[in-house]
Amino acid sequence: MASTAAAREFLKRTTAPTGQFAATAHHIRLVVDHQLDGCDIPIFDDARHISGHVTVSDLPAVRSVELELKGTVDLHEFGGLKSVRTVLDETIPLWSTSSSEAVPAEVPFSFSLTRPEGARLPPTYDARVGFSDVQNANGFTASVAYTMTVRAHQHHSGVVEATHMDSALDHKLSTPFIFIGRLKSPHASLPRAAELVSNSGADNVHLALTEHSMKKRGVEEPIKVTVQIPEPNIFSMRTPIPVVLRVVGDFQYGVIKAAVRRHGVMTLETWMDSGETLGEAEFQKLGGSGGAGDPLVFVADVLVNDSVTVGTFVSDGLAVHDLLTVLVDPPHGHATELLIDSKITIPINLTTD
Repeated sequence: MASTAAAREFLKRTTAPTGQFAATAHHIRLVVDHQLDGCDIPIFDDARHISGHVTVSDLPAVRSVELELKGTVDLHEFGGLKSVRTVLDETIPLWSTSSSEAVPAEVPFSFSLTRPEGARLPPTYDARVGFSDVQNANGFTASVAYTMTVRAHQHHSGVVEATHMDSALDHKLSTPFIFIGRLKSPHASLPRAAELVSNSGADNVHLALTEHSMKKRGVEEPIKVTVQIPEPNIFSMRTPIPVVLRVVGDFQYGVIKAAVRRHGVMTLETWMDSGETLGEAEFQKLGGSGGAGDPLVFVADVLVNDSVTVGTFVSDGLAVHDLLTVLVDPPHGHATELLIDSKITIPINLTTD
């Protein structure tokens, strides 16, 4: 099961999965509980325990067995700065002895961990903009990655303990894992945009109003535009975002779209915009003439693509912002009627639930 598809399936579940992830290497076997059946990479979120067990077989003179969890934020601006920052570094002892006795064969060493206290961990993330093979290219890579490693430390005859050589001779099993940072939207449900206009089933929805002016070239009188979305502007990725657009003025238009755009920003010294579209919808006209007392009314319901599994977050030099944008295209075949300031941008936050 591909990692993106697995994360998507994991997010859909309301109860913990009952399957297991298992890996074996260098006389070590790692089994992780509460995983999807057939998964090839473990997945965790901040609502459940990390649990499972480790077994070691046919490995003499083991002095300790431990589990390491590591996470890093890796940023690289092409032709510029690099940064690797650690966001998770935890070691859990599973078994140890002061003698040279063999590790108990096939005896499972269980572990059960809660998520670390303190600041929220950033979710697993990967973005690439630009091309690294072009010298001084304007682009960047940004990633948040996590690994789980089991180490079996051995007594090595003739080697000083705790040296680099001692560590190199140890046996280990390592696997990446996906971390999903779950957050819940304050909106238990949302009406459709058309219902916001008619007030049908939308009595308890508070609307945020964004005012904007557009202009036709050579025309002094502005076109007054308002955009309404529910507030607070925190939306689940699995629920369509209703958008209402009202326009007063001489408004000539072609296609009007509402889109959710992701701006992955690297904040070491410069801001790099990934500009990824997560979902979009065309506005539909409900009515109105465009007069001061009878504005043109358009509605759209924007649903984020099912492949998106990461919400809005900021962590250690990496800021992933999301925006709702409204863009007006000129009528077909009338490119000269392109409106000035025809794009409206509203910051929003996306959550997993």
